[in-house]
Amino acid sequence: MFSKVSLPTLAVVLVQLSSVLGQTFSECDPTKGQKCPANPAFGKSTNFDLTKDKLPEGWSCNKEHLLSYSDDGMGISVKKQGDNPELRSNFYIMFGKVDITMKASPGQGIVSSAVLQSDCRDEIDFEWLGTKDSTVETNYFRKGNTATYDRGMTVNDPDNQKSFKTYTIDWDSNRVIWKIDGNVVRTLTAEDAIPQGGLPQTPAFIKIGTWAAGDPSNTADTIKWGGGPTDYSAGPFTMTVKSISVTDYSTGSKYEYTGDSGTWKSIKAIDGEIDGSAKDVPTASTTSPPKKESTTEPSGTATATASANDNATKSETPSGTTSVGVVGSTSGASASGPKSTATDSAAPPYSNGGEDLTVRIRNFVGVACIIFSLSMTF
Repeated sequence: MFSKVSLPTLAVVLVQLSSVLGQTFSECDPTKGQKCPANPAFGKSTNFDLTKDKLPEGWSCNKEHLLSYSDDGMGISVKKQGDNPELRSNFYIMFGKVDITMKASPGQGIVSSAVLQSDCRDEIDFEWLGTKDSTVETNYFRKGNTATYDRGMTVNDPDNQKSFKTYTIDWDSNRVIWKIDGNVVRTLTAEDAIPQGGLPQTPAFIKIGTWAAGDPSNTADTIKWGGGPTDYSAGPFTMTVKSISVTDYSTGSKYEYTGDSGTWKSIKAIDGEIDGSAKDVPTASTTSPPKKESTTEPSGTATATASANDNATKSETPSGTTSVGVVGSTSGASASGPKSTATDSAAPPYSNGGEDLTVRIRNFVGVACIIFSLSMTF
């Protein structure tokens, strides 16, 4: 027979159980002193055609039942509350170029996104709000730092819900360039990014998806940023992705953190080399440039931009410039091409509105272990 559990023991177990159940999204972060597995490297250049009736090799989705296929490409849909489908690469690039040919989803409170994100939450992204069919938001974060929201820039992007365009993120150790149909709409240099902690510079995977910022479970600021409450009866809300072209500027089988600095020089390429400079690769065709507007930051998981150099500071107000055709600029950024406006209250770090499946599995296992331990005390 089992012995009775004491009240103090039960109290400790319940506290542990509460802690596990309360956990949210938390990947292994090498910059936090955690022992993390090396990142599988892409190390090449490939075009992925999404007009086929299945996920391309090297990609996965947390909710495949929300994907659809046609000659136009892959549809990624929000149909009801709780839907947050996300296409994710199973590989990482260490500097590189990503071209995504797509059109955004319409819908109040609906967000379409294309994101480069690292394990230490460096982030570079495009985000389209369903109530704004003529602009797109560009943003970046460094190590999940959300002390301020002045990194974003909104640029002109007319008819982004009706016309297919190619959106490009071209990233190396010296700068990040955002393009639409081949037109540069924003350039962020390493120097400009120093006050924000520097450029993103750790191995990144690719995430593309839709989610409802207007869901009633979100904060008031998130709902406001997303354009207002989402009416699910007006759905489904679908973004369509025709193709994804990926070029990794570095090579190898894996990318490994050799320390916790989160700088690109601390990353080691297994069976290859880290290349921090852009290579001669074909320029992707992209459509019109963006325009920037003031936005209220939504809540969610943040990704950050890695330091431009090992001594980059954490100041949150970099200076920047805008060039021809730009309506405005955010600190530390310059844009060219179609008009773009920047403000000091740009969008917050990317969130798809739900926990990652692997985290939920991890939490479930944690709860199971605690329950098992409790049963052994009886």
